[in-house]
Amino acid sequence: MSDKKDQKKDLKRTLFSRAPRTTGERIFIALELLTVVAIAGVLAFSIFTAGATVSSQSQYNSRPCYSGTYYYGDCTTLDAADLVGQLRVTPDREASNQDSSSITFSFRVKNWGIGRAEHIRLSFPIDPALRVGYSEFDDPDVWVSGLSETELTVTLPALENEQEATGNLIFRPRLNPVPEVGTRVSAVYALRYDDATGQVNRKSNGVTFTFAATSRDVSEGRTMLLIPDTLKASKGEKVTLSGSLFIPQELVNAWYTTGDGNSISLSQGHAANDGSYSLEVDTAALEPGTYQLVLYGNRSMISGLATLTVTAPAPSTPLQ
Repeated sequence: MSDKKDQKKDLKRTLFSRAPRTTGERIFIALELLTVVAIAGVLAFSIFTAGATVSSQSQYNSRPCYSGTYYYGDCTTLDAADLVGQLRVTPDREASNQDSSSITFSFRVKNWGIGRAEHIRLSFPIDPALRVGYSEFDDPDVWVSGLSETELTVTLPALENEQEATGNLIFRPRLNPVPEVGTRVSAVYALRYDDATGQVNRKSNGVTFTFAATSRDVSEGRTMLLIPDTLKASKGEKVTLSGSLFIPQELVNAWYTTGDGNSISLSQGHAANDGSYSLEVDTAALEPGTYQLVLYGNRSMISGLATLTVTAPAPSTPLQ
């Protein structure tokens, strides 16, 4: 009898240990039912299995483990980390191309997973139209650990469940040559970290701005413009818009807002592996008027906006 109790104790230590496991190792679950419930309602899942294989490499969309709108990493292990990288840019529409102009990229990295993330590196690409200014970090354990002509590397502290690290990277327009008015700059940073499954690579959401004579900010980086950002259609026509501003594979909600402020859901889906998402809108059910189309990323918490104007269909010409 005591042997069985010892086996159950060993099983619990195996399931909840943070130590890495080798490829192909089998975990035989002697308990008939293991139910883990987060009372806050953020995470609820049950495991009904007689054996699970743990992979030494975490794949972002191999076995996605979703609860509501949040993604909790690879379901093959209970102790994987799940880092979500958010990015904002200010100004978020147009930045002055004068040499004293500042462009601030703000990052937030949060661990939504159960396990600990270690050896975290954030790699930020330096656009040819920009030159490095300075950085702002509240946490002394966040620091610039590498800099080249094309990339800036930031080292972050280890992050437990729901811990996060933030910072600002400030750039200025390049001096020679000065970016021309209309030059478009886009940015996405890469994350690399270690957890119980091995080394993991992730991407942030994307942000974009355009150089102009003067700066213009609308939302402090919370919204980006879709492509195209202005559409016009006759009632009954279909229009398509897209945006490459989301975290790869994140859940995206789409809706439109009427002139009186009512929001109507259109669809829900997942961004592609490159962070893009496309939406086709059938205007047959829309009355003539102006509508705000919105795509919202549930992990990045960023919104893509476009304005749609629907006009009355042209009257048919009677046959002579």
